[in-house]
Amino acid sequence: MKTYLSLIVIALACSKVVYGKEVSSKKNTSTLPTNKSENTKVGLDWRIGLLGYYNWEQEYEFFGEYKFYRGLGIRAGVTYVRKSCRAKLIVLSKDKDFSTEVKIKSIDVPITIRFYPIPKWKGCCFFGGFQLGYIVDGELIVTQKAELTQDSSTCNYKMVYLTLTEAKSKISLQRFQLGIVGGFNYEFALGLGLGFYIYSGLIDIIKADKFVNTNLNFNLSYNFAKLLKYFF
Repeated sequence: MKTYLSLIVIALACSKVVYGKEVSSKKNTSTLPTNKSENTKVGLDWRIGLLGYYNWEQEYEFFGEYKFYRGLGIRAGVTYVRKSCRAKLIVLSKDKDFSTEVKIKSIDVPITIRFYPIPKWKGCCFFGGFQLGYIVDGELIVTQKAELTQDSSTCNYKMVYLTLTEAKSKISLQRFQLGIVGGFNYEFALGLGLGFYIYSGLIDIIKADKFVNTNLNFNLSYNFAKLLKYFF
């Protein structure tokens, strides 16, 4: 009798272990969250430049994101960009000008792959990709060397302001833009997101000995898809 009861206990224990493995394997085969609001995002993103070579900027983006696999998604957006870049030693006249501030307004399209590495923290995201853009408006603020004063060791400088149309007749100007982006973002349960966004331009707007179009931005976003859970 004792042997019979012992066999029953062993059989039940084995069935429990096998059942537990089957349940866990079923959980791991799920490639997408069951909640639609978790694998689809639509929202607004605001970014402001924090670090750069006098490269302060503001960006306003409308974005959409889809998580096509557990922990992996793709995001695309349309961004209005206002920023200021710096160039050194450009040629507008006989002599090389010392420095130029390039203020631009552009429409950009960033496309990034989003990676969610920690299942416990679903809002933690690293991303990287590229950003296409077209400059719609802007101006060049050029610092030029003027004639020497009586003291030969001292120079006068003057500021020259040129629109992009005026500058195009004097210097090669590129309106189409391409850059690489990357960064980190954390989205809270209510849909509010915080993080940083790094942009590095691959195409110089104007020809110069040194052109700087790289920046680190702080970003604040909101995912309106979080509101869907109240309706579905």
